Amino acid sequence: MIYNYLKSTYRNIIKNKLYSFIKIGGFALGIATCFLIAIYIRHELSYDKHYNNTDRIYRVVHVQNVNGNIIRGTVLQAPLAQTMMEEFPEIEKAGRVVYARWAGAGNNQVRRSDGETNFYEAGFAYVDQALFEILELPVISGDYNDALVNANSIVITKKIADKFFPNEDAIGKSFIVNNNSENLFTITAVVDDFPENSHIQFDFMMAIYPNMLGQQTCWDCNNYHNYVLVKPGTNISQLEEKLKRIVHKYIIPHDKQQNVFYYDRSNDYYELQPIKDIHLKSKDIFHNASFSFDNPGDIRIVWVLSIAALFILIIACINFINLSTAKSTKRAKEIGLKKTIGARRNALIWQFFIESITYTVLSIIMAIGLALLLLPYLNNLSGNTLSIPWHEWWLVPLLLCSAILIGVLAGIYPSFYLTSFKPVKVLKGDLGRKGKNTSLRNGLVVFQFAASIILIICTLAIYKQMDYMLNKDLGFNKEQVLILHGTNSLGEKINTVKDELESLSTVQSVSISSYLPIENSQRDGTAYWKEGRQGIDPGIGGQNWRVDTDYAKTFGLEIIEGRDFSEKISSDRNAALINQEMVKQLGLNKPVGKRIEASFGSWEIIGVVKDFHYDVMDYKIRPLVMRNAMSTGKMSIRVSTANMNNAIKSITKIWDEFSPHQPVRYSFLDAEYGRMYANVDRMGKIFISFSFLAIVVALLGLFGLAEYITEERVKEIGVRKVNGAKVSEILSMLNKDVVKWVVIAFMVASPVAYYTMNKWLENFAYKTILSWWLFALAGLLALGIALLTVSRQSWRAATRNPIEALRYE
Repeated sequence: MIYNYLKSTYRNIIKNKLYSFIKIGGFALGIATCFLIAIYIRHELSYDKHYNNTDRIYRVVHVQNVNGNIIRGTVLQAPLAQTMMEEFPEIEKAGRVVYARWAGAGNNQVRRSDGETNFYEAGFAYVDQALFEILELPVISGDYNDALVNANSIVITKKIADKFFPNEDAIGKSFIVNNNSENLFTITAVVDDFPENSHIQFDFMMAIYPNMLGQQTCWDCNNYHNYVLVKPGTNISQLEEKLKRIVHKYIIPHDKQQNVFYYDRSNDYYELQPIKDIHLKSKDIFHNASFSFDNPGDIRIVWVLSIAALFILIIACINFINLSTAKSTKRAKEIGLKKTIGARRNALIWQFFIESITYTVLSIIMAIGLALLLLPYLNNLSGNTLSIPWHEWWLVPLLLCSAILIGVLAGIYPSFYLTSFKPVKVLKGDLGRKGKNTSLRNGLVVFQFAASIILIICTLAIYKQMDYMLNKDLGFNKEQVLILHGTNSLGEKINTVKDELESLSTVQSVSISSYLPIENSQRDGTAYWKEGRQGIDPGIGGQNWRVDTDYAKTFGLEIIEGRDFSEKISSDRNAALINQEMVKQLGLNKPVGKRIEASFGSWEIIGVVKDFHYDVMDYKIRPLVMRNAMSTGKMSIRVSTANMNNAIKSITKIWDEFSPHQPVRYSFLDAEYGRMYANVDRMGKIFISFSFLAIVVALLGLFGLAEYITEERVKEIGVRKVNGAKVSEILSMLNKDVVKWVVIAFMVASPVAYYTMNKWLENFAYKTILSWWLFALAGLLALGIALLTVSRQSWRAATRNPIEALRYE
């Protein structure tokens, strides 16, 4: 019996090739999308769950209440970890890590102590022995218990050991970092590589030495990320309440002792963030790429994708039903004949269930193929290396059960609907379907197009914001600037190299500074006061940059008051340039000639630069002080020729002359600036992909519905044509419903999209406006695509010979 059902299904597929391909292919596309989304979500939810004590590991978050503004941050004070260990018995261990690039972490030039050629490596961090033990990193070789106890100890990952010490035991060997041969780092352990789904990604873990940066007893220097391992059964809420003591016992008294006043800290407190929440639930935590390696995800994206996957699957299932009922006339006559010759309804119902399940099985097989084809695209889009988990025991049973379940659900309606017709009425062509399910089908089409329009509007808005950010007046000129990296390894030769570069005809100016107006460059924040007001007025938090005399010229900064630094004026070593925001927040009137001070010195203001963006546009421009001092990590070169290749050749030649054992590394400022918004760009591409997919799924549903409507009204069209109706009138009659559906969908979608994108744009301090044309264009696109989809069926019905429709009446 099942064989006959399968044979009948096969014949139907062969007889209706286009219909079957659309039915199976559309369903497969929906399933493949859900499958890929599930793989991506599974990866996002898997972050930091591989540690032995994952449920007891927390990151400490400092919550500051600055005049009512809540600021969450994870870069904290050096003494905090030891204090928590000593005063709170609930904490079993507390460890710290320093990512900050200016502290020697981040990216460095490194070589074996017995080698000559430097290699550029990322992933340097200072790490406590306690953190090493909290994470219980899998040690491949070396001493686990004392790996990071001694100064100048370093732990490396397996891939670094394989790169620098192939077929050798790395333990006991040394590295030279940034050509500093007097400060060797000795390898004490080799650990396994961090998995991709870890927010911590280090390759070189250096020991935090006792007097590192002179901050180990300082409560106003914030450079350390703190992690704790709590004891089993600890009540986290009660522990967080106890942690408030630290602010009142140490931080506020320290401010008074130092005679500084930042703001009313009495409302500050600490939170404990579970390590498994860090990747997806850190969007409200101030994120500066200069102090962090992790690229946090967003739980909101996970929820949106989950809901999108669910809707796409539901729409695909309903489209499957629509496409089945679209052919109901022919199938109904088939059923009528089978009933006439004695076929039982139960047998016919089983036939439709078997057909439906067969279609879903074929769809899932095709979906797996589509998923394999689309997976590289998803990996490129997400920046991950996702794979289908074939090794998981549950995958194949899940796919089989899904095929059967979806097949049954999708087959219920056509099975019971088509087999309910009475043979006499069926053979006469009277199926009694008028208006019975119109509202449901129309509602579905409206829903599909509303979803499509929402995604189109969101996509257009995201790219409008991207265009705004990339083309907004930034306050500096990012074009034609080449950045040389790792120039601190030049040592005393760095000024000579600068002179040589400035002598090139293709070079306009050169600046030596690690502080650039892009992420992943050096940052150093501190508090400033007007001279004599320290300890009286609240401190103004601002950036403290060390730049040379050519910085403003190289980056095209506009000096709106006073003058730039000059090499000819020796007093400029104790002078500063400040931005407009610093002038505003300090309340300075005629700032040039006045002095500002911090806890470590004071400077005369010689000029004011126009505000320029040096953070992502999520944040407003912050106060900035630029001092005339050296920071040698990077060298910026403004090129004066359009022939960049020749300029690079000349620059490389000079580099190789002064640093023959270190390959030149360079990037372009405009490209680095673009990378700051890679996540926004990625979101835009995701929306484009889902917009396209939603439209395809919606059009398949519309195709099925148009097929259904034209087939249902074929006799009406024949009668109208016999009575003289023109083809244009028939087309207008058939297409007016589509226009009505799209208009209703547009009215539903527009406020939803407006609200959604307004909420998204709230994340940016500087943002575009949601212009009316975004909504109009989305509506017109949806309408045009819908009319093109139904035009084939409408035209075929309108030009059909009316005799074919009326011959059986």
